Amino acid sequence: MIFNTVGHTVNAIVEKVLYLDSGKDYDVFDENGNRLESHSEEAEDIVNMLPTEYSPNTLKSPLAEILSLFTVEKSSTGVLGIIRSKKPYVTTFKVSLPPLGYKILYVRESKKDILKNEQLDTTFENAYFIFTLDEDGSFTLVDKANGLKYEHLNYFEDTEDIGDEYNYSPSKYSKTLTSIGNKAHIPRVKDLGFMKEITIDLNLRPPASIEANREKRSVDLVDNLIRVTYRLYKDLPRIDIKTTLENNVKDHRLRAVFTLPEALDKTLCNGYFGLVEHPTNVKARAGLN
Repeated sequence: MIFNTVGHTVNAIVEKVLYLDSGKDYDVFDENGNRLESHSEEAEDIVNMLPTEYSPNTLKSPLAEILSLFTVEKSSTGVLGIIRSKKPYVTTFKVSLPPLGYKILYVRESKKDILKNEQLDTTFENAYFIFTLDEDGSFTLVDKANGLKYEHLNYFEDTEDIGDEYNYSPSKYSKTLTSIGNKAHIPRVKDLGFMKEITIDLNLRPPASIEANREKRSVDLVDNLIRVTYRLYKDLPRIDIKTTLENNVKDHRLRAVFTLPEALDKTLCNGYFGLVEHPTNVKARAGLN
C-alpha cells in the first residue's frame, strides 16, 4: 500500500526493499491487474546483521531488537525463519497516486524474462533536459525550458581541514585538488525504459593527512574510491544522485561541486518548515577580522 499525503496527484518513482524468493524475476501490478513499469534486483542480504544462533540474549543490532518484539521462535514459521528463507530485492516502480489517497500494489513473479538494455550509452534526454556524462564522472545538463547549459556538475573538490568537529578551517598553506580531468570508469549503464541508471567509479588521490606542524598537507597520496550512481527518469524533471565514498584520508573536506553559468546573490535551501533564503556573500561585522 502506497500513500499520497498531498492534495494533488503525484507521479512518483518508488523504491522498496522486499523479501522474495531468490533467482526469480518480479513485476509490480496495481489492484486492477495492470503491470506497472518496474525493475527488481537482488540486494545485499540484511540477515547478515543477525546472529546465526538466535535468542534474545544474542541480539546486537537495532533491526534484531525490533524483530524480537514479534517472535522469539527459531522455527521456519517465525519472522526470522521467513526472512532467512527469502532474499532482499530492491524493487523500483513508477506509480500515479491520487490526491490524499493510496493504491494497493502487488508483486508477482514474472511470467517471462524482460530484457533490460545494458549498453554504455551515457546520454539521456527527456522532455525537461539533456544529460551528458563527462569523462571525469561529472555531467553537463541542458535545460530545455530556458536553454541554459550547465557544465561540470557534480565534480569533487578536496581541501585540508584543520578545524574541529563543528568548524572548517584551512591550513596556512592550503592545497585543493579536484576530480576535473580524471578518468572515470563506467561499470554499468542500465536502461529500464521508465528510468536510466548510470554508475561511475572514480579514484581521487588526496594527501593522507595534515603534517605535524598543521601548516600544510602531507606529500603522501592515498586512494579514495568514489562510486556515483545517476538515476534519470523519463517523465520527471529531476536527477537522483547516490554517492558512496571509501574514505582513507584524514584532516580533509570533500565536497561535490555544482557550477552555475552566472554568479548569484542568494540561494534557497530546504528547511524544516519550508525554503530558507541565504546570501552568497557574507559581510564581516565591524570589529571582526
